[in-house]
Formats: sequence, structure tokens, C-alpha cells
Amino acid sequence: RFFLEEAGRGEAVALLTLPAAEPGAAAPGGSAALATARLATLRALADPGRLPIVLAPAAALLQPLPAPETLAAARCELRVGERLDLETLEARLLAAGFARMPMAEVAGEWSRRGGIVDIIAFDGAPLRIELFGDEIDTLRSFDPESQRSIEHHEAVTLTLLGAAQLDEPPVPTDLFAHLRPDTTVAVIEPDRVAQLAGRTLPEGERRRLEETIERRAQLEIAAAPPPSGPRVWHFETRSVEHASGLQMHEVVAGVEALVERGCRVTVLARREAERNRLRELLVRPGRELVVRAGEISRGFEDPAGGRALLCARELFRRPVVRSRAGRRRRAASGRPITSFLELRPGEHVVHLSHGIGRFVGIETIENREGYTEDFLKLEYAEGATVFVPTSRIELVQRYVGTRGARPRLSRIGTGGWRKRQQRVRRAVLDLAAELLETQARRQARPGIAHPPGGPWLEAFEAAFPFELTPDQAAAWEAIRADLEAPRPCDRLVCGDVGYGKTELAMRAAFQVAIGGRQVAVLVPTTVLAEQHLRTFRSRMAAFPVRVACLDRFRTAREQREILAQLAEGEIDILIGTHRLLSGDVRFRDVGLLIIDEEQRFGVAHKEQLKRLRATVDILTLTATPIPRTLHLALVGIKDISALETAPTGRMPIRTVIARDAPELVERAIRRELAREGQTYVLHNRVGTIERRASEIARLVPEARIEVVHGQMPERRIAAAMGAFVRGEADVLVATTIIESGLDIPRANTLIIDRADRFGLAELHQLRGRVGRYTEQAYAYLLLPRRGPVREEALRRLKALEELNQLGAGFRIAMRDLEIRGAGNILGTAQSGHIAQVGYDLYCRMLQAAVQELEQRRDEREPPQQPAAAAARPRRRKRDDEEAAPIELPVSIELRLDAHLPADWIPHPSHKLDAYRLLATAHTEPALADAHAALRDRYGPLPPAARRLVRVHRLRLACERLGIERVQAEGKVAIVHHGADDAALREALRRCPYKVLWPEPGVCYIVIAERPEPPHEEVLERLLEILETERRPETERGRSHGPKRSRGRRRAAGRRSSR
Repeated sequence: RFFLEEAGRGEAVALLTLPAAEPGAAAPGGSAALATARLATLRALADPGRLPIVLAPAAALLQPLPAPETLAAARCELRVGERLDLETLEARLLAAGFARMPMAEVAGEWSRRGGIVDIIAFDGAPLRIELFGDEIDTLRSFDPESQRSIEHHEAVTLTLLGAAQLDEPPVPTDLFAHLRPDTTVAVIEPDRVAQLAGRTLPEGERRRLEETIERRAQLEIAAAPPPSGPRVWHFETRSVEHASGLQMHEVVAGVEALVERGCRVTVLARREAERNRLRELLVRPGRELVVRAGEISRGFEDPAGGRALLCARELFRRPVVRSRAGRRRRAASGRPITSFLELRPGEHVVHLSHGIGRFVGIETIENREGYTEDFLKLEYAEGATVFVPTSRIELVQRYVGTRGARPRLSRIGTGGWRKRQQRVRRAVLDLAAELLETQARRQARPGIAHPPGGPWLEAFEAAFPFELTPDQAAAWEAIRADLEAPRPCDRLVCGDVGYGKTELAMRAAFQVAIGGRQVAVLVPTTVLAEQHLRTFRSRMAAFPVRVACLDRFRTAREQREILAQLAEGEIDILIGTHRLLSGDVRFRDVGLLIIDEEQRFGVAHKEQLKRLRATVDILTLTATPIPRTLHLALVGIKDISALETAPTGRMPIRTVIARDAPELVERAIRRELAREGQTYVLHNRVGTIERRASEIARLVPEARIEVVHGQMPERRIAAAMGAFVRGEADVLVATTIIESGLDIPRANTLIIDRADRFGLAELHQLRGRVGRYTEQAYAYLLLPRRGPVREEALRRLKALEELNQLGAGFRIAMRDLEIRGAGNILGTAQSGHIAQVGYDLYCRMLQAAVQELEQRRDEREPPQQPAAAAARPRRRKRDDEEAAPIELPVSIELRLDAHLPADWIPHPSHKLDAYRLLATAHTEPALADAHAALRDRYGPLPPAARRLVRVHRLRLACERLGIERVQAEGKVAIVHHGADDAALREALRRCPYKVLWPEPGVCYIVIAERPEPPHEEVLERLLEILETERRPETERGRSHGPKRSRGRRRAAGRRSSR
């Protein structure tokens, strides 16, 4: 692309890629991105307007492709305002192999909800078609993660080819059927292509590939000089690897050597800040060196032309970042960790008032007046049943306990549940007091105000080859604010494996180091320390920051030298294991301690870390995602940043559970070799690990194999790991020594022997070693070749197979009933209390306790009282005293037909989500957004759903005015309110109806002359009275996207009657 643009042909030429398809790539669970990329290339080849250049691996030449006639027949053109026969469209989708689902989420799926049809084809963006009768009203692209519309379109063209037709076309052709007859075919490195084909292709396919290349190749490009002849051109180039390095002085010396040889040097960098830093580092008066925008995969020297072209990534030995083929995922499309309500019939739930029960399902009940309402049916001890109105769905949460304990169902009508809540509330008050006291002490201490990073920090940030996710950007702003503030920093960064915690740690370390203070990076394993050393050095090579590592891979002499340099301040960043906590490690001026996976350190080490916390800034990283309920409970008393959004382009890891079979292992390794990737084989038995490596060598003799386990000498471990990291080994057979933090872009297949012996959380952590960049990754969980497998182990493995979506770490922790977040953040002593009431209710209790103590402290303590003392609550409470009460949702008791009809939202789980979406909207914009989301996904709201939205509008008004309950008796609305009724009295001051205040906490509003007005009239009059400001009617909804199409404007008048 760079050279095309240099030649001024960037617009005239279409640069395309045709990746090789993997077996089942377009099938459910496979790499739909590959199928999308291949189909997009075929569509571009059909466009005669631009000359194509197609880059394809050799394997892609042999794989079948749909014929041009098949592609033409599969085209489906849609335009706003045109008629659409739904039956014909459904027949085409069915014939093409699209799967009809309740909700379309991946390529090859479609769904229909009334007059709304969602289609996710393998080309183009996911499409939402909304009909008015049989006419297309709107065409909107939508985000399959959030199911919200993004953009309106006047016309869209789809290719309706399903997974089966892409994998096995009915009329198969090859790439050449889509190219012009005069196409020039170039083979890059023919010998290497032949070698790779010999390693990965069966004999028959290899011969067919050779014949195809011999018949069509017109140009061969090779590094090794061929025999001279009339049609051979020699273009001499030299490697510029000698100009690269992991230290700034190595890079400068290498570039200066090129200049001294008389080369005109051009250095390419993607971002302006990085280019400015390179100019500062390399450009000198009189030196023929230019830094400019651009990017190439590898630099070179042209001796004949006296020039050299370098790229910044290669200069500092950063890994190649491949952009994902196909559709680009929106940056903020990750599904956040929000709710425990993913209920299935039979699961345990917690009702705030009644305790632990069993969820039976949703039941639609019609009362005596003929009004219909949906209820959650809960079952309790001794066969008792409770029906919870969906308008009060916030009272119910899924029960999550600890360590697999199955809870006992509560008994209705006894005081047992109330007493249990009181016990937990007292424990929660103690914890809240401890957290507040810790926070107050920390705030009372003076901290280090690190200087801003300035241009160097901007250049360092610019060298990051990815875009930060919104969560990463927010976390980095919070970390910077902490570092630059004159108070101690103690921040916890939570995020699933591969979500970018290390990049945040490097930025923090860099800012502190260039500010003049030292940084310690503490990690749990030697292997991870070595990984961090390579990563930190590569990222900081362009800057005068010295990074060293202290671990068991260093000899005694090397350790003494590092410690001496550390004490003198010559080392800026020191990475190491618990060796950093030894008494002989002395920093000259340490300003920041970064702790990676603190929960993996022992008790003694944690005590040492506690003492360190009193003197330096702390940044802790953990792969335990934190649920939002706990995050909210700790807001203001613990600094936490949660990374919930998957990096752009990341794909879920395809997980396979199977019996151990030689042919399966061979096929998995050969597939990885075919795309020049690497494979981990995890064998957690030191006694048999060499035998396992020998088996793999017999299965795949061409594979280069290394073995690593913790009992090997340090030098052998370092050598084996170094070979794998450098790409000199294809397969690494290892124990769980590889569990933490290894980040190798080319390693994208993981095979785990005896996966039934691992816990679910451990398997998830291991699975995170692959799929960290943009290639489709595979994890094979192997069971014994014969014999039974424990049912509990099978359940764990099936859960991991099902929960393979991005960011699944928290859901996996919930499924495994191991509340890692609570143990890491709150302390293991709280586990018993969590089991008593469930995780979500416990978190809500903690939030209420913190608020109560802060309010009590403000009321009780004089201003001059030290903050630490102010954090202490009154210690003794009577057993019957309610501590830290949980605020109950407003109860609105009107006999209305206000629900979500089954013919509008037919799927029960989607209906639960919709009810929860409305019930958790606690502001007017949030309710309007919830209403717009339902309108977008399911079409115009039916009358019962519109009434439900109005009921929630009334709920918001009640929450704002301190109203706890509203009920209607005849022509009187009875309003129950809290002790503070000033806002309510003010709202009712200009009320046109008669208002009575018969007793504290209650008022009557006579809202009608008739003795029994319809309750819909009661609802409207209450809204009129209690909504202090008139707002636009939410029933009219909001635009589904940033732009309203002509089709929507044209149909607006017609839809007003719906």
C-alpha cells in the first residue's frame, strides 16, 4: 500500500487479500471473519472500476470458491420505499443456509420480530429492515452486541450465501475464475512456498499446487539469487536488522552506521507524536535522514541506490500487528458485566423481602378486572409460591454463593430471613468501617505528585500500535490523575485476560521513570518477569529509560550488579518476582510499585506489600473482572478501574472438548503450521512430559519442539522460552508454568491434556494465552482416551465451551461459584456472609453501609476531628436493630394492562432483559434510552407496553419526590412517602385536586369526581401532578440513529396512526 501511494496509484488500484479458509471457518463457532474477508474480496473483484492486486497464501489457491454466477444470483438489493415480499426473503435465507434465531448475533444468522427483520450476512454490516406493511420503511445497520441501530441507509446490497455454501460451494471454482485472463501471477519465495506446502499439505494437494503455480506463474520473487539468465533481474537489498535494538543507544548507533555509509535514510512511523520523538532522536544538521508518515512490514537497504527505508516498529523490535480481516468491530461494542439476572428455570434467586427461592419461570396472569400482567414465579421451602410483578423485578437477583455451596430455600412467614440479613448487615458495617478508615488514613498522608509526561509521554503513547478501548482510555486518565495528584495512589485495575492491563502499567511506569523516580514491577512467576522485560524494553527503546529484571534466571554476579546499579539510581524500572521483596533490594528513590496478579502471592509476601503501601504509589493489576455491583459499592473508598470492553478486532477463542486422539492433535498442530503459527501443548505431569513431546514429534516430524517445566535448570527454561518467543520453535510442550501473562502473537493454538483435572477459572486463565491479537485462536480441552470422566468436570468444561465470548471471565467465575472478585478485593473472611444472602444483595448491603457510615460520620464528628477517627462507626448495635437498610423500589399498585405482550417479545429471556432494562432506568434520559432501545429492536410499542413505560415515568417521579408506594382506591390515590416530605408538599402545592394529609407518611389525592375512574385515568392524572417539568412524550420514541432517512420522514405521517 505504501509503494502504491508513493507511485500515485493508491486510488486506481484495489489492494485485496484472500486469506486461506480454515476447515469450518464459516460454520457456527468458526472464524466468520475469514469467510467475511474472502467474500468481500470476491465482491471487490467483480467491480470493474479498479485494477485489483490480490495477496493470497498458497493454500488459498486450492480452496473452492463460489462461482461468479453463484455470487451474482445471491445478490439481494434492498431500497427504502420499495416493496419486500417477506415470504420470498425468508425462503431465500432458508435456502442459503442462514439460521433463524431469536436474536441475530453472528454472521449467518437472521431473526424476525413482527415487522422487523435482522440479517447478518457474511458481507456488509449487520442489517435491520423495518417494514410498514409490505414496504421497506427503514434500513439500518446495527451492533450485534448491544442490538442497537447505528446508521440509516437508503439502499443496501447483501450477498445471501450461508456458511455451507461458502465452505462447500454448489459450483466450486478457484481464485483464477474471478480474475481476468491477462492477470499476472507472482510467486514470492517459491522455495519457501514449496517447503511450507510440503510440511502442511497432503501429497495430492501439494502436487496440484505445484501444477497450478507452474501453469500460471509469470513472475517469481526470491531472496536467494537464481541462476543468471536473460529473464533474471538482480535487485540487491540488505537487511537493516543491525540498525534495530531494545536500547536507545543501539538504535542510534545502527542508524548512524547507515548514514556514515552514505545512505539516504527514511524512517516511517504511523503517528505524529512518534515521528516527533524519532526526529529528536535521529535527525541532525547535515545528516541525510528524513522521518515521515507511513508503514511497511519490513525495512531494507538499497546499496545501488544509496538509500535505506526503515520502519519504527522494526527499529525497536516491536511485534507485527496484523489487522483483522473482514468487518471491524466497534470500539465500544464489548458487553459490560452488569447483571446477575441471566435466569434459567430451576436456578436459585434472592428476593429482597422473602429470601432465597427457586425461579420457576414467567407467568402471565389475568386478574378479575380482565387486566393482564407478567409475574416471576418463585418457589420457596415447603412448597410455598410467590408471584413477583415484573414492575418490581429489581427485588429479585440470581443467587451466587461461594465454593459450590447449594443454599437452603427460605421459609415464608418466619423471621429467619430477616435475622440472617441482620447478621450480614452487622458484618458489612464492620467491613465498611475498615475500608473507610483505610481510605481516610491514606488521604491524610502526603503523596508524590509526579510531573506530567509532556512530549515524551505523548510519543510513548503514540507508539502503541492499537487504539485504546474506551475503558482503557478512561482507566489511563484516572491513573494519570492519581500519579499527578499530591496524594497517595493505590489503584486496582481489573480486566479479563488480554484486555490491555500491561499497556496501562507501562504508561504509568514510563511517566514515573521520566519524572525522575524509580519503578518496581512485581510479578508472580519468572516466565512472566522475562515476558515483561522484553515488552517493557521494546516499548521504551526509543527513550532514555533503563529496564532490568531480577529473578532466578540471573546469576549471583548479575544480581549483585543489578542491585548495585539500582541503589545508585542507574536502573529506572526493575521487574522481578518476590525476590524484589528481599531485604537486600534497595532503591535510590522508588516512586511506584506495580503488582501483577497480587492474589497469587502468599500471606507473607502480602504482609510485606501492606508495609510498602504506606510509602509508595501502588498500581495493582488483576485478571479478575469486577462486577459492577461491587464496583458501585466501593466507589469513593477504593480506586478501581474496570476494563470491560474487548480490544478492537479481537475474536472469541474457538473451544473444542474431545477425547485425546493422535489424529486430532496432529490436525490441530498442522493447521497452525500452515498459517506459520505456534502451538502450546500443556501437559501438567513432569514425569511424562518428555514422552508427550516425543509423541508429538512422531505425529508432526517437521515441527520444531521445545519442552519447559519448573524443575528444569533456569538456563534451560530461559533458552527454551527464548526460542519459542523468537519463533525458532513451533510447539512448546509445557506445564502450567505458562499460565500467567505470556503474550506471543503467533501462538494461537492451545492443547490441554487432561483438562478434566483443572478448575474452571484456571482453564480460562490458560485459554487466555492464545487469541490475544487478531488471528482466530483454538483451544482443545482433551479428556482421557478411554474411561469415565467425572460429571462435575464435564459440567466445568461445557461451561467453558459455552462461555467462549469475549470478556467471559466474570461469567465463568459465577458459573464456577468461586467469587474471586470478593476474595481478592474484600478478603476471604467475607465469603461466609456472601453465601448467606448471595453476592448481589451482599454488595448492595455494602453500598448502603458505606453511605450510612459516611452520613453518620458527617453528622456526628466535629470538623476538627481527624479523618481516620471519623471513619469509625458506633460499635455495638442491638440484635434487633436494622443496620444499613436496602432501599426498596417504588411500589405502584394500579390495575392496568401494562406489560410486554408475548407476541411483541416472544422469547422469555429477552422479555426478562426488557423488564430489567426499564426497571433499572433511574433517570429520565435512561428511561428514554431504554424505550428507544425497545422500539429499535422490536418495533412500535403496543398499547400495553406504552402504558408500562408511562408507569415507569410515574416511578421516576415518585423516586424524585421520596414516594415509596402509590395505590388507588376508588377516586382517591393513596400516596405513602418517607419522613422528608418537603419535595412532595412543594409538588402538590399547586395541585388542582383536593389533597389530604391524614397521618404522617400518607397523603390522599382526590383525583376524580366519579367514584370509580379507570386506572389509566388515575395514571395520567398522577403524572400530570407529580411531574414537575413537562417533558416530550416518550411514546413518540427517538431516532434510531444519528440520521433520519427519507423513508422514515415519508412514513412518519402514516405511522402516527399506529
